[in-house]
Amino acid sequence: VPTAAVGTDAFQECLAVDLTRPCTKWSYQIKCVEEVRSVVHEAYRVASSGKQGPVHLDLPKDVMTSLLKGGSLPLPMSPPPTSIDTRALERVVQLLTTAKKPILYVGQGANGAPAELLELAEAIGCPVTTTVHAMGTFSEHHPQSMHMLGMHGAAYANFAIQESDLIIAVGSRFDDRTTGVLSK
Repeated sequence: VPTAAVGTDAFQECLAVDLTRPCTKWSYQIKCVEEVRSVVHEAYRVASSGKQGPVHLDLPKDVMTSLLKGGSLPLPMSPPPTSIDTRALERVVQLLTTAKKPILYVGQGANGAPAELLELAEAIGCPVTTTVHAMGTFSEHHPQSMHMLGMHGAAYANFAIQESDLIIAVGSRFDDRTTGVLSK
């Protein structure tokens, strides 16, 4: 429906923003053609920052059929700024120097950084296990690879996690498919 009919319960109106909000990182209705460029830019930033995920843009009929006059250079697509918590990093170094059986537990969030993961794993010198969605991020032929863990993973990877005194989770979450019974 056109923007003038939004909220009037017009024929074929759907509250798409409200409908998609629970299953997206961001859901937004564009109000005029002039904001398309900046909103689409923001949608890409939101979708690709942090844990990557879907975004939703609702384009009312009049916005879709409007003509944007004038043009300009595209907005830069730069990654969001990040800062390093040096105290947390010092704590990780302290834990690594005292751990007897550390292990890297790698999830889908590390898929965009295989070179950095390899460098980290080799610097630490500890075994690496991955979730099903991170398979291929760390070579399964590497001598430090423990292959996939979880309910469909390798038994030795699950035992290694259970016996570890330091689990370094990289791009992963502790879900029930990996941990088993969460309360234990």
